[in-house]
Amino acid sequence: MCSSDLKDEEKEKGEQDEKEKEKEEEDEEEFDDELPLFLYRLFVWLLDHHAVEGVDARLRVCQLLNRLLKYMGEEACIDDELYNKLYYGMLERLQDKVADIRSQAVTALQRLQDPKNDECPIIKAYLFHIAHDPNSTVRRTIVGCIGATRLTLRHILERTRDEDEMVRRAAYKFLAEKVHLKSLTIGQREGVLQRGLKERSEGVRKVVEKELISRWLHLSGSNIIQLLHHLDVGNSEQDFKAGKQLSAPAGALEVLFSDINFPDLTANFQYLDEDKLIPTDKLTPETALYWRVLIQFLSRQINSEDYIDALRPELTPFCDYVRSFILSQSAQDDELNWEFVAKELIIMCSFYDLGDDYGRRNLAKLIKDLLISDKIS
Repeated sequence: MCSSDLKDEEKEKGEQDEKEKEKEEEDEEEFDDELPLFLYRLFVWLLDHHAVEGVDARLRVCQLLNRLLKYMGEEACIDDELYNKLYYGMLERLQDKVADIRSQAVTALQRLQDPKNDECPIIKAYLFHIAHDPNSTVRRTIVGCIGATRLTLRHILERTRDEDEMVRRAAYKFLAEKVHLKSLTIGQREGVLQRGLKERSEGVRKVVEKELISRWLHLSGSNIIQLLHHLDVGNSEQDFKAGKQLSAPAGALEVLFSDINFPDLTANFQYLDEDKLIPTDKLTPETALYWRVLIQFLSRQINSEDYIDALRPELTPFCDYVRSFILSQSAQDDELNWEFVAKELIIMCSFYDLGDDYGRRNLAKLIKDLLISDKIS
């Protein structure tokens, strides 16, 4: 036999060995994807006994199923037969008369839900129980497990009014962690803030202040003016008394201010000219509210006089500024924004010390001019 024949045989043998090796590797990968036999049989046994008569036994079955699912990891795969047994078994346990068992069933079904499908039976069951289940633990567990979609969002918003504070807390955490600011309408944003900042529960209020508002600021590029723009402050209802009742946007600002020292607060407000006035081309509902709430916030703090003076102009120039904006400028087509800014500027007059006789007379004249003006309704 010639050497060329030997080389051909060796080449064919090498190719055959490589194919066998590749086949073995594919078989190993398929084996790795499959559930180990012991684990599979354990799942089957548990699901065959999830409806036993004993309450404790049903609870332990559901708890163990949740532990197994948790330890399998996010990338784990199960076959269709086991999926169906788990799917229908836990939907049945979601109707259990014992609240703890229903709660465990909610958790077990979390990875089987299809949030993109409005007809998903798990989503439908979640939405029913989140609204009607008498047990707060079940409602709270559903808030933590349900996917964030257009369909589920309005139900989560409704849970911010839940009678149980832990459910409300879970709903606000859901909004902070899973829902983009732009997914909410302007009315929903303001409503969530208004309810959250007025929460009677300190724990729930802390979630709103430390997580929700901070998240919204981050989604606004860490820009306060952009955040206020997202809240549409110019068109929002501002039913409050100066210095006593805060609107939702103003309340959010005070929460943000409370975590910043005085020097940084004044340094961050970069909209004033050399006269400590906002140029009219930069005077918007957002900058006006920001200016007013910042001075109002500092006026309540101790040892903040120097920082207030850095933001607040002298009373006489400010009166002229207000008179010019309200009486001289035209509201044009943006009447709502003009009215909002005018209101903010008038409120700012209440944060002045009226010890200056000249300034006091100018303020009195401004008030008289405003009262007799046709522009003021």
